[in-house]
Amino acid sequence: WAYIGSSLSFTLDRTNTAMDNTLNLITPLFRSGMLQKMKSSIPDEIDVNWIIVISKERAILIHECETLGLPYLLIDEPDVRESIPVKINKGIHFMKKGFFQGLDDDTTFNYKCYQTFHKYKDTHKIIIGQQALKDGQIRPAQIPQRCYTDGAQMLIHSDIVKQVKLGCFTVDPQADCQFMLDALALAKPEETLILHEVISNYNFLR
Repeated sequence: WAYIGSSLSFTLDRTNTAMDNTLNLITPLFRSGMLQKMKSSIPDEIDVNWIIVISKERAILIHECETLGLPYLLIDEPDVRESIPVKINKGIHFMKKGFFQGLDDDTTFNYKCYQTFHKYKDTHKIIIGQQALKDGQIRPAQIPQRCYTDGAQMLIHSDIVKQVKLGCFTVDPQADCQFMLDALALAKPEETLILHEVISNYNFLR
């Protein structure tokens, strides 16, 4: 694995953006009233694809998406904890070629993730980064550890993420960590980057 700790600083070239490499943010939406703040944090760029997945029984969430002009996917499942992997796996099925990042409905997007995506999208298949906590602390970048590493700390290329499935949290409370470990096992060491830079926010809307 490669380990990088230097600060990210560069100018994005938007005049020659490869549309076969997209940053796909997948949100298994459950909470109401969060979408406006989430939307405001996500860059309005052609290579960012926000996929919101909702249970079809949640009319209020469908209304919020339509009011904000946000596209969404529906699942024919009750809106319970067991439906989280159904939402995520459906989002992955419909994602564009490029990278996946899970974006929970209780936090904001960290712009450094977009910069990281642009800097390493052509050289790596998996990027593991740090995570900012609300109290100012930083969750470290490392090989995923059960009960500690958060799912949003990993960017996974579509070539890999489409080969794995997120399991049920009622069966395995750390299913997101197992999901990351399964993806990591499919990447070559030289395709994996452990980056000591923040790429996600944890529970910033709680």
